[in-house]
Amino acid sequence: QVFGLFHEMSGLNFVLDPAVGGTVTIVVDEVPWDQALDLILKNNGLDMVMEGNVIRIAPIAKLAQEAAARKALHEAKELEAPPVTKTRTLSYAKAEEIEEIVRDAILSPKGRVIVDERTNTLIIRDIPTRVEAIDRLLTTLDAETPQVMIEARIVEVSRDFVKDLGVNWGVFATADPDY
Repeated sequence: QVFGLFHEMSGLNFVLDPAVGGTVTIVVDEVPWDQALDLILKNNGLDMVMEGNVIRIAPIAKLAQEAAARKALHEAKELEAPPVTKTRTLSYAKAEEIEEIVRDAILSPKGRVIVDERTNTLIIRDIPTRVEAIDRLLTTLDAETPQVMIEARIVEVSRDFVKDLGVNWGVFATADPDY
């Protein structure tokens, strides 16, 4: 009955998992329907998933299990793709240092990275989506280190130099008490 009331207020459709049951006692004033729904779900160990204009309500454990299964399926489909190989010669970064970053950050369980120290090249074998991501990462990391150039000039000036320029900065006057 509570979800029927929420349907009337929101215009959305509600589908309840068979495991959802019990009684709800709630008294609220000037509370939005979605906030009241969240409170009811939290109090009863439930959660919701919105799919289009349908809100599906089920126990938290069941929704978490479904999410984990979807993630595992997505990863399995991704790993089904045939691996591709790409070589990337680095100009500024050291391949040994970049190899650790690639292994930890993006490489799939199916992927491999080999370092050729002689040519500072990475040989990457992985699924196509991961190879593209690794290539973007390498473009970012293989950049020239910014450098700053400081230039100084020392100029030595003597009195003769000032005279050669034709400048005489002295004041020459005679002290005469008559003036």
